[in-house]
Amino acid sequence: EEAVCGQRAEELGAAMVRRVVVCSVALVLASGGRMLLLRIRRRWRPDQPVPAMLLFPSVEGPIFIAQYFGLSDAFVSSISSLCYVWVVVGVVLLVAGPLAFVLAAFIYIYRIQSRSDIVYVRHPVVPLGDVLLELHTARGARAKAAVLVKHGPALTERGYWKAIDGGGGGGGGGGGGGGT
Repeated sequence: EEAVCGQRAEELGAAMVRRVVVCSVALVLASGGRMLLLRIRRRWRPDQPVPAMLLFPSVEGPIFIAQYFGLSDAFVSSISSLCYVWVVVGVVLLVAGPLAFVLAAFIYIYRIQSRSDIVYVRHPVVPLGDVLLELHTARGARAKAAVLVKHGPALTERGYWKAIDGGGGGGGGGGGGGGT
């Protein structure tokens, strides 16, 4: 068993390292490309707001999930080898990968929020009855669609994150709303 485990160890190690490198490079290139586009956009058009697609977790989250499928395959194959060392390495990496990504995302978002580069804007509360009444009185499909576009986010979301370009405090503090 030890000879088989030793022989498989080289194969498993090489396969796992190859997958980790390829998947990590894909994530780094995508993240670096997004950051480069963000810098170019801020330099060439500082007067316009940055599209949400260029802000932090928009690209990295889905890419991490896609790359993690390939990594999980490598980790599970090392776990199924039943070699003690590779079982431990596979289990640790299978659990540590998502936890490290979530931790890094939380730290990054916390830093952005604490620097006041981003604020949470609450949607005004719109009673459903008012929206239905406005929908009923709107004439034509285009007018009804305009009502849904106007009030839809307030009905389905509590608010949204808004990037503040150019620093400068953002005015307001005190946090709106009172509450529960």
